[in-house]
Amino acid sequence: MTKLIIATFLLSFDVLAFMPKSFEANFKQENISKRKRRSRRAAPKIIEGKVQYKFPGHIRFDVTSKDNKLTYVSNNKTTWYYTPAYTEKEQGQVTIQTAKANPLHLLFDVLKNGLKSNEFYNVKIDGEKAHLTFSKDFSSKLDIATAEITFKEKKEFSHIQKIDLSYSRGKVVSFQFGGIKENVGLSSDVFNFKIPKNTKQIHR
Repeated sequence: MTKLIIATFLLSFDVLAFMPKSFEANFKQENISKRKRRSRRAAPKIIEGKVQYKFPGHIRFDVTSKDNKLTYVSNNKTTWYYTPAYTEKEQGQVTIQTAKANPLHLLFDVLKNGLKSNEFYNVKIDGEKAHLTFSKDFSSKLDIATAEITFKEKKEFSHIQKIDLSYSRGKVVSFQFGGIKENVGLSSDVFNFKIPKNTKQIHR
């Protein structure tokens, strides 16, 4: 019993040491393929919006770009991917699946281990950057090989400026963060998507 209490305390300490229990922030996402990185003329595709997260396994992305609006919501049970209709006469569309089938939330969950090597990733610090190389088992779940975290001033979660995710097939997804608010009160309603009327539902 004593060992269990100590282990629980240490886990809680690790979560608080780097990864907050919850956060929200503004973000810009840039997708860069291998081909685009080689071509200087190729204009990167950039979307922006708001991200909200609550440990464990709760995440929400609201993309508010003018030409690319969508909502991604996931909790420990269900994931929703919603695209609104372009006009009132058209239907929106939402894809619903189990959270296990699309475990994007795991990326933030494992960051509770902070900037030290662990069973999920190895860490190398280089100036204002932290390079994370994921284990084979974890990498296979998300198809992400490495992550590069760029900080502003301090190596604390609230000082994260950018996270670059490198996928096994060469694609790089870059997230720029701003206005990070830690340990915000996020109700369960935030992570349970309410499907609007006139929406086509796809269950997978």
